[in-house]
Amino acid sequence: INANGFPLIKVKYLWKMCNTNIPSNESVRMDPTQSYAKIKGVTQPIHKGGTIKQGKCRKFEIQTLIDSEVRYHKLETKMMGYLKIGQKVYNAEPEIRKCEDKVKYQLRLKYSNDCKVQASTACVLKDANGDETDVPCDGNIEYTYPTCTDVPVRYKFRACNFEDHVIRLNTKKSKYKLNKEKLGNLESELKAMQCITHTHDAVMNSCDNTSPSYYSLFLKGTKPNKECR
Repeated sequence: INANGFPLIKVKYLWKMCNTNIPSNESVRMDPTQSYAKIKGVTQPIHKGGTIKQGKCRKFEIQTLIDSEVRYHKLETKMMGYLKIGQKVYNAEPEIRKCEDKVKYQLRLKYSNDCKVQASTACVLKDANGDETDVPCDGNIEYTYPTCTDVPVRYKFRACNFEDHVIRLNTKKSKYKLNKEKLGNLESELKAMQCITHTHDAVMNSCDNTSPSYYSLFLKGTKPNKECR
């Protein structure tokens, strides 16, 4: 129990870093200064070094207490290293081959008086006809350097109201972004039991395995005597 009477909840966080290269001889030599997992405001980052062989993963965990008075708890993990084949590490120009991925996650505690709203995002591949598929972008775009291809993708931003009445939205605060750039704002209201979806089409270059792709949707509104987000 914290000083204001809110429970401290015991949790276990699990992280995993994997080498998903296809050739069996392609290992990844980790950069320990750039490979870490951390919980914002709780502990110092866990730094990881060494080598991950093709098809293998590193797993690690933290057990801690989270303060239930705080609604949002942020996690982050990043792995960065260099391609290693045999004894050679490709960490210097002109042959540098960097391997990198980063994931951010936000845990939101559910309170008893929460509005029944939901915000979700997704990235899916498009087919040769330009139609949306059910195949997620993550893990399904092969790195093809030096033969580069533009892969068409679609970002989907969905907001739902599961209440039995209208929720008025704050249109300035309710917005969806790609790589921190605002793409648009949500409508002024969500009708009862309604979902709305906005999409954004783009391409990913199969030779670019270092540029981030962060996409998010923030929903904020009100119903009688209650804030919804």
